[in-house]
Order: sequence, then structure tokens, then C-alpha cells
Amino acid sequence: MRLDAASRCGNYQGSGHEVLFEGGVGSGYEDEQYRRAGGHIVSDHDEIFDRAELIVKVKEPIASELALTRPQTTMFTLSFTSPPIDRSPKPA
Repeated sequence: MRLDAASRCGNYQGSGHEVLFEGGVGSGYEDEQYRRAGGHIVSDHDEIFDRAELIVKVKEPIASELALTRPQTTMFTLSFTSPPIDRSPKPA
């Protein structure tokens, strides 16, 4: 099942939340779909981390994002627990 984040904006807003989306990141939905659903498009990646109380990410956070996260922020993210694949050339 694919979560249709754009259409769920209204659900969150109905519960009193403001919904922010980082614009132009190629999430599979056009920014306009988020706007029509009531989401607010934010063009500055850092602004999401500065304003959000809950951050939902499809991938695990990178070090620079963790540095931006405030102590009162909750982050919900997928976690890939497999060890990294070693793609370095092997000696012959």
C-alpha cells in the first residue's frame, strides 16, 4: 500500500496541524497536489527542521539533518538495518 501523503494533508489539518512539504524533491507527487490538499510548500530544507515538531522521512536521516534537529522534534523515518554493501574493487 502506498501512502498518498498529498491527499492526507486535510486529515492532519483537521486535527489542528500545519503540514509542511519540501518542494521540488521528486517525491512522486507534484508540489501543486500538496498545495491543493492544503499543504504548505517550503523551499528551504533547513526551514522544515527549524519549524517542524514531527518530521516524516522516507529515508534515514543523514548527519547534516541530525545536526538541524531540535531536541523537541520527533522524527519518523524508515531505517535500513542491513550493513552497507562493499562496492570497492577487489584485488585480482
